[in-house]
Amino acid sequence: MLLVSPEYNFGVPGYLKNAVDWLSRPFGDPTLVGRPMAVCGASIGYMGTIRGQLHWRQSWYFFKAPVFSEAELTVSFSADAFDGEGKLANEVYVKNAAHYLAALNDWLVRGCSPPR
Repeated sequence: MLLVSPEYNFGVPGYLKNAVDWLSRPFGDPTLVGRPMAVCGASIGYMGTIRGQLHWRQSWYFFKAPVFSEAELTVSFSADAFDGEGKLANEVYVKNAAHYLAALNDWLVRGCSPPR
């Protein structure tokens, strides 16, 4: 699961966390158990969702699932990073996204295991 999330007050958005919580019910429901997760996001601030991503990573351990941690993708000052059509236009972030997706692909191909 690739979770693309904004950051709200140093954490995760309540509505998105609530949706994940609903998917985990009733207790023991296998929908998310063991499902690998990667997270990235964009924010209007300078931290680019890093604190929110940490919150998601911590929450995902409940599902006893691997969490991708070999690369990070955070987009800071998102109002300036995207063009008028919502396309990522900042070249630095485009390169970062390409690196992130390549590392994520490698992780998935390896079966979500650490590099050797």
